[in-house]
Amino acid sequence: DVVFLAPLHRLLHQPRWYHFHRLHHEVGKDAQSLHAFHIELFDLAIENVGAPFLLLCGQRALGLSVGIHWFVGLLLTMHDGALHSINPFSVMYFNPLLDWLFEGNVKHQLHHALNK
Repeated sequence: DVVFLAPLHRLLHQPRWYHFHRLHHEVGKDAQSLHAFHIELFDLAIENVGAPFLLLCGQRALGLSVGIHWFVGLLLTMHDGALHSINPFSVMYFNPLLDWLFEGNVKHQLHHALNK
C-alpha cells in the first residue's frame, strides 16, 4: 500500500486521472461495506494489483517460493469491506490497538465525504 496504493490513489485524484476514480467517489457520506466494490475495473487494478505483483517479483528475485496464500485475498476483501462500512467500530486490522491508532474506517469515511 505504501509503494503503490498511496501514490497512485493521490494520482487518481488529480483532474487528469480522476475519470478513472470518479465512480468510486459517487458514494459520499453514506458509504457501506458493499460500496468497496463500486469501482471501475481499471481503478481496481491500479490500486490493488501493484503491491502483490511487487511481492511476487521480490520473492522470485530472492529465490524464494513465489506465491500468496488464498487467505490473504480473503483478508484484503474483508478489509476493503470494513474500510467502507459506516460503522466506526468495524474490525479493520484484527488488533484493537491498531484499530484505535489508525481509525481506518473513520478516516476513509472522511476521505469519501470530503473528496468528490
